[in-house]
Amino acid sequence: MKKPSLRLLGSAIVMLLAICNSLAQTQAELNQDACAKYEKADAEMNAVYRQVLNKYKSEAVFVAKFKTAQRAWIAFRDA
Repeated sequence: MKKPSLRLLGSAIVMLLAICNSLAQTQAELNQDACAKYEKADAEMNAVYRQVLNKYKSEAVFVAKFKTAQRAWIAFRDA
C-alpha cells in the first residue's frame, strides 16, 4: 500500500485548517473580510479603468464607447 505523499498530506491539512478557520469566524468578521476584499477589487478595477482611459485618451470614439460600456455594466451590476 502506498503512503500518501507529504505534499498531498500538507495540502489536506491546509484545506482543513482553512475550513476550521472559516467556521470559527463570526458573521461580523466574515462581513468585514468580504468588504475588504470588495474594496481591494474595486480599487484595482478603478486603477485599470484609469490606465485604459490614459492609454487610449487620443482615441475619442473608443473612450466614449468604453465609458458607455462601463456605465451599462454598472447599471447591470447594481440591478
